[in-house]
Amino acid sequence: MALILKNDLYGNIRIDSNKIIGVMGNSYVKFIHMIKGNNCFYISKIDEFYTNKVDNEISLYFKNKENLKGDIEIVLNEFNLDNSFLNRSINDLSNGEKRLLKYVLAFISNNKIIIIDEPYLDLDYNFKKKIKSLLQRIIYETRKTIIIGSSDSNVIYELCSNILLLDKMYYYDKTINIFSNKDILNKYHIDIPEIVKFVDLMKEKNILIDYSYDIRDLIKDVYKCV
Repeated sequence: MALILKNDLYGNIRIDSNKIIGVMGNSYVKFIHMIKGNNCFYISKIDEFYTNKVDNEISLYFKNKENLKGDIEIVLNEFNLDNSFLNRSINDLSNGEKRLLKYVLAFISNNKIIIIDEPYLDLDYNFKKKIKSLLQRIIYETRKTIIIGSSDSNVIYELCSNILLLDKMYYYDKTINIFSNKDILNKYHIDIPEIVKFVDLMKEKNILIDYSYDIRDLIKDVYKCV
């Protein structure tokens, strides 16, 4: 299936649905702001909430209030959270916890598209690992489409299966196809991710290993080949 994104910059852009799509290039910020109103759940660098309590915020997103308590417990289990999280004041949450709450809300919202601006901003290593796991869960369990905007090619490479590059024109392809194409990267002024640089360096030394999205898998491949 495909998703049609309508905007003033490029007209209609056809991309794959039910995937994590990275958006990069000189016009990516403007593009995200143009499409975020089209029935999208938007997670920005500045997280805004409607209430002061976690449980009240989550309750807003359930249309059926009859089994509200049971539905909330199911969501907590999905994200490995306990009831103490519900009783927290949103003002007392850390940046990582606020971002986590946003992902919970995105999971239960009716929006089929989730837009995330710089998903790893101000997060430590443990929260980054948790966010990566949550994004995969959202894709597989809700069939939503996630669009991630970032200027960091390492983030896009790690999280996204496909990439939409935006400048005067747009280019769309699988992540590995884009990051292994030096001409495309130069044309859209995109940095090469560190993992891709390492694999390319190994190939120059006749150590043939595949591109990997996970540094742990990459290390295993290197040990097998040397």
